[in-house]
Amino acid sequence: MVNTLNRLIINSLALVLIGGLAFVYYDVTHKQDLVLLDNQYSKQASQAAEIVEEPAIELVQAGTIKSLRGKVSIKSPTGEEKSLSSGDSVSVGDLVKTGKQTKAQIEFSDQSKITLYADTQLKIVDYSFIKDKPGKNIAQLLKGQLRVVSGLVGKRSGDIYQMRSHVATIGIRGTEYSLRFCYKDECLLNGGFIAPGLYMGVIDGEIIASSDSGDVIIKKGELYHQVRKDQAAEQITVPKGLLEDGDLIAAASKQTDKREWILEKVQ
Repeated sequence: MVNTLNRLIINSLALVLIGGLAFVYYDVTHKQDLVLLDNQYSKQASQAAEIVEEPAIELVQAGTIKSLRGKVSIKSPTGEEKSLSSGDSVSVGDLVKTGKQTKAQIEFSDQSKITLYADTQLKIVDYSFIKDKPGKNIAQLLKGQLRVVSGLVGKRSGDIYQMRSHVATIGIRGTEYSLRFCYKDECLLNGGFIAPGLYMGVIDGEIIASSDSGDVIIKKGELYHQVRKDQAAEQITVPKGLLEDGDLIAAASKQTDKREWILEKVQ
């Protein structure tokens, strides 16, 4: 009787011990599985975060090279540089560069046109155009000379149009204008040097030059020069050749005491 009771006690203790070991094994194994799963999800989350941090750059086409004489290239937001040919596209974020003895025209979907001349750098900052919706056309002239024929953007309510430079930002009122920006010893004219800064001439309509010194309205036939953004633009006479683009010259005839000069077509 006693022996039977002892065997029952021993068997019970053995079952309890085996169950405890089984529980401990399950608990340890389960925790290891959780750790493995946690590490796996952490790794996946980390990879996902890396993907989110480095999104693909979406190229938004702004315009097309319609005519080209000479060499023109772009530097994209990713740092890639390549030469362009007539028919190639220009996208938002591109830095457009022209070579020596170059003339290139970019045409935008809103029918605006920008003609770039030799040794010019223009950045396409932002552009969007959808019919019957407010549009945006923002560019920055870093150096050189250009001529602009405005399109639909800037003529409609809600549109944003800006041509930026180091010293002033140009707004339009339905117009055609020329800009030239150059640094010291870069402003060549007829074999000599002229003062550095931004030259602004209006062929048709008018523009608004805004800077830290205030706003200046420049009308058809007028030329202004601005050296610094904290100094007001000043009206000057038009040196022959300053804003030439092959079709335009500054006519040598004063119109008023304000020294306004007329830009005329060469027949």
